[in-house]
Formats: sequence, C-alpha cells, structure tokens
Amino acid sequence: MNHVKKAKHTLVFICFLHFSVSSFILNQTEESMDCVEEARLDLSKVLVENGYDLCDARLLGRGRYSDVCEGIQINSHMKVAIKVVDKRKVPHVYRSKFLPREISCWRRLRHINIVTLIAVIESRHFVVMVMELSEKGDLLTWVQKNGPQSEKVAATWMKQVMSAVCYMHTHSIAHRDLKMENALLFTNDKVKIADFGFTRRATVNDLSFSFCGSKSYSAPEILLGDAYSPFKADIWAIGVMTFVAITNRMPFSERNVTNEQLVRSQFHRKYRQCYPNELSISSDCRDAIDILLTFNYARRPNIREAMSIPWFSRSERVEMKAPNR
Repeated sequence: MNHVKKAKHTLVFICFLHFSVSSFILNQTEESMDCVEEARLDLSKVLVENGYDLCDARLLGRGRYSDVCEGIQINSHMKVAIKVVDKRKVPHVYRSKFLPREISCWRRLRHINIVTLIAVIESRHFVVMVMELSEKGDLLTWVQKNGPQSEKVAATWMKQVMSAVCYMHTHSIAHRDLKMENALLFTNDKVKIADFGFTRRATVNDLSFSFCGSKSYSAPEILLGDAYSPFKADIWAIGVMTFVAITNRMPFSERNVTNEQLVRSQFHRKYRQCYPNELSISSDCRDAIDILLTFNYARRPNIREAMSIPWFSRSERVEMKAPNR
C-alpha cells in the first residue's frame, strides 16, 4: 500500500498521541490493558511515521466497521479526516474482499464531487485511510440541524451527487451505499460522496445478489432478495436522499417492519403521505422524486436520464440556510 514520507521527531509525537489514540481504541471495545496498549502503540507509530496525527481524536462518524476521526498532516498542518479500520474486529469477508475493493476502487476515482483519498496506511492491526476533511459534515446532520432545505438547495445538492454517480457509472462502478450520511458538505456549497466499501465493478447488464447498503435507502428488489441492477439501486437511493433533503423525514419507516411490509409501502408510494403540510413542495419536485422512486427497476431511469429530469436541470446555485446558533 502507498505510504507517505516519514515525519521527524517520531518519539515526541507518539507521546503526544498517547491520550487521544488510547481513548479512540478504548471506545472500540473492552479489551485487556495489554491488548489496548499494543494496539495504541501500533496505531500511534504508523500514523506518526507516515506524517499524521489524530489530534484529540474527535469522532466525525462511525461506520459499520470503522471510525472516522479528525486529524492533521503534521508537516503542513492541513486538517484531514482519518478512517481507521481495526483488522482484528471486522469479519473475514470484509477484510479480504470489501476493504481491498474499497481501496482499489477509491484510488482510481478522480472527480470534483468525490472525496479525495490522500493516503492508505497499513500496520499490523489497522488499515488507515486518510482523506480530505469536510468542513460542514454530512448532509443528514446538516438537515437535522437546519431543517428541510429549499428546493433549489436540495436540487443543487443532488445534482452534485448525480454528477459523481454518473462518473462512477460511466466507469462501470456502482456505489451501492448512497445515503445522506455518505454525502459530505464542503465550503462553497460543494457536495462530495464518500464511503466506497460496497462499490462493485459491473456492466449495465450485470446483476448483484449481495444485500448492501442501508435498509432505509434500499430499493424494493434488494429488500425482496432478488437479483438487482446495482446501477438502478443507486438511482433509488438518490430518490430517498432527495426526499430527506426536502422534508427532513425518511420516506419509508424501517422501524418494526418486515422487508415485505416496507416493500408494500414502497409499492403504494406511502411517502406521498409524509410531505409536511407546512412545506409548499412543487409538483415538479414531487414528480422528480416519483421518477427516482420507480418501483420497477427496469422502468427506473438510469443516471443520465435522472440528471435530465426538469426539476434538477432547472436548479441554480444558491446559498444555504445558515446553521442554527
């Protein structure tokens, strides 16, 4: 794996990292103190040797098999996000299949709306991915803090997501885990997608059989356990993201329901009953969401067709609502 130039004064920085890295590891699981100390030294050493520092280990996000913390590049003092995967605590299939696939795929992706992977570092216990830091966090957190976004803002966000997805699909790569949490907000209203752990290379006619992603964003064909088009599943997820951005609500509730019940809600378009009455949502916006959430994936648009939906094509760049103080 690629490594960056070693930093100087390793011993000093290892001491500086002692508290933050120990806290990070202790938050992962209850282990014997010897194991914690060994892991702490391993993570501290590999980070410092490659020129990075976890700072105060401020947690930015927690995934299924990893944590993402804020860090810095020691020489430049540039803030970065550091994704840490503890190889001892992840399933073998993830370590041997999905993690290498994520790294291999991510390294090849170069797009203005895709988070840049800066470095990949591996030690005895950890795989560390260093990436550019989002100043404003993920879209879900932003919407939860600031409420439903205007149609222009939501359309501007989703156009950027679709631009990244179009780039991926054009290069025969499906994301398979698109959701608000995996779309990050940067300065100048820039949106970039991240988390490529479930990406898959495929042709337009290939079908997937693995259940990937989050249930709330999963297309009906996935919930039913059928073979599915990974590209069309990405389109469904974009439809869910659009609904969330507009309403600050999920279109379908996954709580205390079976997959079959959730699919019935999808089939009957129950999300239409979830639009807040106080929001004046245009018919064009509702139509766009309806098109993206087409139940039959064979009739669901591909990414280029989705980008040509009038509601998206008419959007303009606008300023977003400021965070609540």
